[in-house]
Order: sequence, then structure tokens, then C-alpha cells
Amino acid sequence: MIRTANVADDAELARIDYESWAPVNSPSPLWERSRPFFGEQTRTSPADVLVAQRTGIVLGYVKLRRIDDSTVRLAGLAVDRRARRAGIGQGLLSAALAEARTRGYTRADLKVLGSNHVALELYRRAGFVELERVPGRFVIEGRKVDDLTLAIAL
Repeated sequence: MIRTANVADDAELARIDYESWAPVNSPSPLWERSRPFFGEQTRTSPADVLVAQRTGIVLGYVKLRRIDDSTVRLAGLAVDRRARRAGIGQGLLSAALAEARTRGYTRADLKVLGSNHVALELYRRAGFVELERVPGRFVIEGRKVDDLTLAIAL
């Protein structure tokens, strides 16, 4: 089941976010484990997060962030490590695009590292296309990594 997040999800979403961090998917340093998921520090509110859950257990999330009247950014998608490769990411992505259409957006975009092959495959299968590539934008673990912007018309 996919639903809108609520404040009671904060600790589980923060755990998934923290445990999902890896150099392959984020150029920023790992944050404090105690950092809340919702709030000003993360610029995230429950109304802009969809949560995947099964039998009451939170398995993943996708964040939607308004860019302008026509564009929404998928500002984060993560699935609990114990639940990966079970279609949850695909379900969250489909639900996020449907929600974006419901909110009146005509385009969705996202940022992804060129080294994150699993995410790139998911997004391309859903119909996202590459809009911009900044070669070697980040140096991660001594390697230059491209910064990509992908988008899809809704």
C-alpha cells in the first residue's frame, strides 16, 4: 500500500534515509543518525512524501518538491534494504507520478548520479529521459562522477 506520510512515520523514514545513504547515490556527507526526516532542516513535510508500507511496516518513500507551477522534483526515493528488488521502488515512482498529475504538474524531474545504475535503470524504464549531464561534477571516493538531471512529461 502507498499512502501519504504522517509525522508518526518520522523515525522509520529517517532510519531508511540514513541506512540508504551510500557514495553511489549521494555526493553529500552522511548526516547525523538522530536527524529527523521532517522539518525545516530537511525542507520536508509529510504532505509531500509518499510512503510504501506492508502489514503496517514502512518499506520506503518518495519525496515530491515543487519547482514551479508546472514542475515537481522527485527529491528522494529510498527503499528499506530488506525490501529491495521487490517492486517497491517502481510502485513508489508510479504513485509519485500519478500524485504529481493529480496536483496539476505537467513535468517531473530528478537528479541522479551517473554511478547509480540501479536508479537510472528504474527511471529510464518509467520513461524518464536525460535533460542534462554535468561530467565529473562530483569526486566520490577518488572518482569523478557525472551529475544527471532526468525528466518526464506527465
